[in-house]
Amino acid sequence: MPHVKDDLFGKSVIYMYEHDNQGAMAFIINKALPISIADILRQLKMNITSPQANEFFLLQGGPVSKEQLYILCFDLEKADQPLLLEQPQQLLEDFSHGRRLNNTLGFLGYAGWGAGQIEQELINNDWLICPFYIDVLTQSTSDERWEYCLRKIGVDPFHLSDKIGHA
Repeated sequence: MPHVKDDLFGKSVIYMYEHDNQGAMAFIINKALPISIADILRQLKMNITSPQANEFFLLQGGPVSKEQLYILCFDLEKADQPLLLEQPQQLLEDFSHGRRLNNTLGFLGYAGWGAGQIEQELINNDWLICPFYIDVLTQSTSDERWEYCLRKIGVDPFHLSDKIGHA
């Protein structure tokens, strides 16, 4: 929401991966980093045979475990059920050869909330809720996703106010 002034979470689009009574795990899907998957593969001393790996930029997933690589792979047939993979060797090998980069997001870190924390932030109107639409990933760049999501739920970003209240 506009009143969230935090550099990381202000104007962030969050993909809620997991939520239960113990807390939540999510990924920011619109804050690109200047780090490609090729940079990670080089650090791991892997041979890169495809220039596509240099063009696959990672996203800042959140403030927790910022050095850890997380991969979300989306199946367009089952878009509501992503698969979270944590540095699997075969997937990284595929990336080095330019395979499996479509419908895949890579993150450094994740966003986490303790029990009841995200619920309180929702009560405080800190977040707008938008259903997950696969076209948010396939039809918009990371820089466009915040406005794209707002428009998907009928909100004009220029009409948002940083004033909140409860009726």
